[in-house]
Amino acid sequence: MLKLELARQRAATRRMDAAHRELEMMDRTLMEVLSDPAFLALLRAHGLGSMPMLVYQRLSEQR
Repeated sequence: MLKLELARQRAATRRMDAAHRELEMMDRTLMEVLSDPAFLALLRAHGLGSMPMLVYQRLSEQR
């Protein structure tokens, strides 16, 4: 029973680590594209000149 619980917890930890790595990659990618003035102009031209506050706050923490 203990081995089963340990295996379950290890699997959960691996999934959390993978999700964390993916979020970090998304943060870096967003920061990179949002630093490109041409990309920002394209977003504004299509009516996408703002972002959700939580995304903005997360990116602000990364700087």
